This record gives sequence, structure tokens and C-alpha cells, in this order.
Amino acid sequence: MFPFFPPQIRGFYRGLLFPALSAGAYNSLFFGNFGFVLNLLEYSDSPTSLRKFCCEWGPVDEHWHRNVIIAGAVAGATTTIVGAPIELIKTQLQVKTDPILSRRMRSKEEITGPYSCAKYIFKLGGIRALYTGGWPLLLRDTPGFSLYIVSYEHIVCLLQGKMEPEQRPKIVHEIIAGGFAGEYFNLKKRCLELVVFSKYTSN
Repeated sequence: MFPFFPPQIRGFYRGLLFPALSAGAYNSLFFGNFGFVLNLLEYSDSPTSLRKFCCEWGPVDEHWHRNVIIAGAVAGATTTIVGAPIELIKTQLQVKTDPILSRRMRSKEEITGPYSCAKYIFKLGGIRALYTGGWPLLLRDTPGFSLYIVSYEHIVCLLQGKMEPEQRPKIVHEIIAGGFAGEYFNLKKRCLELVVFSKYTSN
């Protein structure tokens, strides 16, 4: 990823270029689907109650937090569409152990990066092979992103207080809320992290 660094330093960043370049698609998929599902749920309850935070001006619908949790869970589940292959390829490039990369055919074919890794995994088992470990990832990210988004929303409102009409939260409040919600998300997903990693590095 960083060719100008010495090999000892580059080893710490092995396999990170691909997920770094894919982060935009990953995040846009989550936030795009979250907003879409939340709008659907809000319209189904009341066309006039569309809001992004419970502390926005006006009465809060009694189903608001339920809708946020459902929208976060659905959006989190959809991230596995791109998340599963990204995590698999990243992990295989980092560890380069059995069963996938070390089982390559007896030829001059070499795994040189994300594209060749994905190509060979596909050759071994098709699309299904690219989604190895998808179920544990789905079980990790569906409740994880749901908890993340509702935690983020509550922390923003805790810091911001009641907002006036057309008012947006301060950027510093959004940054702090994103940091704390992200840490909470990481703590909650640790129980499945080992399962996901073992699926990516074994049969």
C-alpha cells in the first residue's frame, strides 16, 4: 500500500489498499439504505414526521426509535453484499495461509493483489466462495449497525439539546457522537469477530 515505506513498515499495511478504496461504496450503501428505509417507515406512520434526530423541532412519533433501529438493521444487513468479499480478500491478503491462497494450482499463477486474489477465489468456488463467512458477518453487522446508528443519534441529541426548526447539529457534536458510537459498535461486535475471522481463514 505504501511502496515508499521500508518492508518492515509495509507489512503492517498489507491488504489494506482494497478495503480503503472500497470504504466509500461500503459506507454509501449503508447510509443510503438507512435513509431510504427510514423514509419508508416514517411515511408509513406519518408523512409529515420525517426527521433524522429525535431532538429536532416538533413532537416525536412514538415509533421513531423503533424505525431507526429497524432501518439501521436492514441497512447493516445490506452492507454484507460488498462487505463479505472485501473482508475475505483483505484477510486472505493479510494472512496468506490455508485454505484459499495456499491451495492455488501448481502453476506460475501468483496472488499479487486484490484482483488476482478475487479472481482465484472465484475460480475455486464461484460467487459462493467470495461470500465465505457471510453468515457470521451478517449476524455481526445487522444488530451492530442498528446499535451504532441509534447510539449515534442519541449522543448527538445529548450534546446538542433541542434543535430549532431547520437547525442542524454542530459538526463537533457529530464527530464526538460518531466516535463514541463507533467504539460502542466495536465492543458489541467483538463476540462474533473471532468467528468471522476463523471462517475467512479456514474451510
